[in-house]
This record gives sequence, C-alpha cells and structure tokens, in this order.
Amino acid sequence: MKTPVNLNHRFSFRGMDKFSPLVVSLHSYPKDSGTMGNKITSPGWAIEFHSKHAGRVSLKSPSNSFEREKQTVHLYAPGCIYWEDTSEADFPIQEAYIYFTGAENCGLGAFISPKFKFARFMDPDNLAGNLFSSAATSCSNHGDDSFWIIQSCFMRMLYYLLHSRHLDGFNYLISSSPTDKSTDFSHSVEEYLKKNIGRNVTLAEITKYMKTSESLLSHKFKEETGVSPISRHTELRMEFARSLILKGEKLRYIAEMTGYGDEYHLSKVFKSVTGLSPRNFKKTAGSE
Repeated sequence: MKTPVNLNHRFSFRGMDKFSPLVVSLHSYPKDSGTMGNKITSPGWAIEFHSKHAGRVSLKSPSNSFEREKQTVHLYAPGCIYWEDTSEADFPIQEAYIYFTGAENCGLGAFISPKFKFARFMDPDNLAGNLFSSAATSCSNHGDDSFWIIQSCFMRMLYYLLHSRHLDGFNYLISSSPTDKSTDFSHSVEEYLKKNIGRNVTLAEITKYMKTSESLLSHKFKEETGVSPISRHTELRMEFARSLILKGEKLRYIAEMTGYGDEYHLSKVFKSVTGLSPRNFKKTAGSE
C-alpha cells in the first residue's frame, strides 16, 4: 500500500445486493508491532494483499506455516482455518483485505486448495497491489460514495487472479500479460454444473453430456481446474447456499434450491465444505 490508511468500511448496498461478484466490505490499517494471532475461521470469501513481508500464516493447524511474502495476494475461501503471526514482519506493514460474495459466478473456487481452502498469488509487478491502494484511498475519502470505484478495482483484481499462472500447490503467479489457460472443455463442464446446481449430478451423466469417457472427463477437468467435476459441483452448490443464507432465506428453501431435500443433509454438507454450520455461518458473517 502506498499511503497508510485506517478504515473498516461495510458498504450499504442500496439495491445492489443482486450484483455478483460483490464487494461487501473493505479493511485497511497500518501495523507497527507483531503478535501471534488467534485461530480464525473465514466466514466468507476474502482477498488480502500485503506489499511487505508480513510474517507467517498457518493453515488448518499451527504446524502448516507459510511465509506472508511481500507483494502477495492471499485468497481465503469460506471455512478456511488459519492463524497469522506478524512477530517477524517487516514493520511497518499495511494490512488490507476485502470481503466479497459471488465467487461462484467467476470461477475462483477452481484456484482454492481443497485441503487448505486457500490460494496464494505472487504479484511481482504490483498489479493487484496498486488496485488495493487505489480502492483503500477512495474508500477512505468517499465512503459509500466510492462503491463503484471499489467494485471496479475489485473486478480488475479478479481478472488478474483468474488469468494467473499455476506454479505449484496453491501458488500462482500474476502476470502483466495474462493468458487464459481454460478451454472450451472445462467451460462446457462448468456451465453444465451451474445449470444443474439445484440437484445431484453423476459423473456418468456429465460424461454423456460431454460425449467423452469418465476417465478422460475426470483427468482433463481436474488438470485444467484443480478439482474433480463432482467436487466442483458441490462447491457451486455451497457457494449458492451461502449467497442465499446472506440474503436471509430459510434453510428449508435453501435445501430445496440446492437439491439437498432437507435441512439436515444441507447442513451436513455445508459444514463439511465450509467448516461452519449454516446458522453459525450466518451468525459469523453478520458480525463482520
């Protein structure tokens, strides 16, 4: 971040809540001393940037510790469990992150590590960093009136993330000349999954729709997206469920809309994917 900013701003949607993906809140504040943070369970989608070395982050358990490297974007999926340790950060640092909804509409789930519910993007050209800086400054100066500027910066960030190059594991590289590595094949599968978000689908019927074999379908889709077709379908259904929860819909209705039949089965799958029950997710999200 270029200029120190101190803000925690949640936007008043004023009828814009149907826009997706959508920035919910923006947070940015300076920090000049380090601590070992408490356990955090991400209540929703969050994107974070730090321009300087910001200590370490532990994922799923304190033993899985990774550097919070300079000029790096971290993407946290709902249910990601993590701890932040800033005791060895290159102070002063500027913490900056955005909570948002609608990741199911832009394909970010394909970048997330199923094990850690997390992805890391190296940003050597500071492309995302400059957008974070502009967004924080605009929000600090204009509050709610800056929403569309923030949303515009956020959409440009998503463009860079979605066109980043996979390095290894959950690590990606943001490039000033991004290339789209997805193909018509994975896009077609994704569209079929989205059209059938309200019911169970089998690998056999996806195979029939794509006119291919189950082994080729599974291998090629996972190679291009990082997840299996069925896992991706579950992700989409849970992302849809989260959006409905945040809109205040009843669990019975959400279960019907996502094809789980009843609240019990919805809650069981929801907790296995996000780490939180639907009610706890709503409670936690409401406190942000």
